[in-house]
Amino acid sequence: MWLHIKAATLLHDIVPRLLADIVALCAALFFGFSTYFIGYVVFWRHTPNLERIEEAFKALYTQNILLLVFLGIVVFALFGFYTHTRAYQTRYKLLVTVNAVSVTFLAEVLLYSYVLRLGPVPRGVMVLAWLFSLLLIVGSRALKSYVTKSYSIARKPTGANRVIQNVLVIGGAGYIGSVLTRQLLKGGYRVRVLDSLFFGDAPVRDLLSDPHFELQRADFRHTESLVKSVQGIDAVIHLAALVGDPACTINGDLTNEINYAATRLLVEVCKGASVNRLVFASTCSVYGASEFLMDERSQPSPVSLYAQTKLASERVILHGRTSAFHPTVFRLATVFGISPRPRFDLVVNLLTAKAVQEGKIIIFNNDQWRPFIHVSDVARAFVCALQAPHGLVSGEVFNAGSYKLNYSLGEVAEKIREQIPELVIENQENLDKRNYRVSFDKIHSYLGFACASGLEVGIEEVRKAIKSGLVKNYRDAEFSNYEHLLGAGGELLISEPSVQLFSVLEPSDAAYPTQPLKALTVGAAD
Repeated sequence: MWLHIKAATLLHDIVPRLLADIVALCAALFFGFSTYFIGYVVFWRHTPNLERIEEAFKALYTQNILLLVFLGIVVFALFGFYTHTRAYQTRYKLLVTVNAVSVTFLAEVLLYSYVLRLGPVPRGVMVLAWLFSLLLIVGSRALKSYVTKSYSIARKPTGANRVIQNVLVIGGAGYIGSVLTRQLLKGGYRVRVLDSLFFGDAPVRDLLSDPHFELQRADFRHTESLVKSVQGIDAVIHLAALVGDPACTINGDLTNEINYAATRLLVEVCKGASVNRLVFASTCSVYGASEFLMDERSQPSPVSLYAQTKLASERVILHGRTSAFHPTVFRLATVFGISPRPRFDLVVNLLTAKAVQEGKIIIFNNDQWRPFIHVSDVARAFVCALQAPHGLVSGEVFNAGSYKLNYSLGEVAEKIREQIPELVIENQENLDKRNYRVSFDKIHSYLGFACASGLEVGIEEVRKAIKSGLVKNYRDAEFSNYEHLLGAGGELLISEPSVQLFSVLEPSDAAYPTQPLKALTVGAAD
């Protein structure tokens, strides 16, 4: 499966761009030589010597082109042309491309004339070829970027769509699930929630009287419970997981069991029950540490066990796609805002609560970037996926968020200070090197989705919840996945459900890391 994914990426993404760059370099050198010759004849009015021109062409083109193409591909690859640059912002993309082309031609002149000593290279030819390369390579990328941003091109939906009426939300009593469940009910769906209620039933207790709502208290790792929960269901939204890097490092086996192995089981159960849709909540943390703007085709590089298990689950889910089973993956930005099951182990919520109660916050690595999204917008994104034709979302990965909500941690602190002017901000460094900005072009163009709530809304919600006494102590374990799991006394450790779970998996399916990664020192969990 992994080799299949990589081969598909190579054939459909990298190879065409590589071939285009090879053609551009060949054409640029040809145009450079031709222009130089024409200028030599026209401006200097020298009578051309055809023999010398033929010899020069062989020397400058036939020999130079092989070296130029080799250097170009190596340099372009080192500059990230075939792994990252299609996700760069336009200005930075152009700057990187100009630098790469310039380095290529400089290396060409040095190697050809001074290292390999194949003869002198007319500076005019190389300068012209360099300019033509910039025109072709930089210009084509700029034009493509302009067209992509100016015209939204989405795939046409194909096939018949089954009407979605009954939705199962696994983890529906959690931070996101309790908001999503309410949105689904308001949208006229019948909602069944499967949840172990590890954090209690308070987030959904007021929904129990709704005739369109059903609560099944069970562990989704338990095969029998899972099979029962999908009966009569049209679509499943999978939110259940150990969420956050600190919580996942407590017990690596448990993390892999809940975040990966149970997802593998869920795919098979859904297909066996003829469930039409599966929407999975992943995370933008799969991108790891990067200085570039990342989109859905950028190479994931998870640096935590949490992100690794999410990426492994993505691949299992997408690999399960058939003509009758349409999975969709949402890579969520860092969520913020108040929900019926509040969390204060999320960076915006935690920093705001600290600012309100203590008047001082510490920002670790204030220049690191994070994408953010309000919890209500996450719920809207999932509903949007259910309403979209399956041909538009089947087998697709979407980054869920907004360009306007790509912030550095230092900028988050300043946003908080706008509402709490007396706030003291202290900057420190630590070992958490996750740094990523994310592109949201795809979710905008395919689904027409845009975030409705800015960072200011979430900060205001948390500030009011603290000030009003709705949340008396944000440090309570019930508001933190990590602290609550620590105090569980082994309640979630491997037990009968997990024995049944692993018995249905092939040995190769369990071959993911079972030891937690070295814990990162973090200011707040994503």
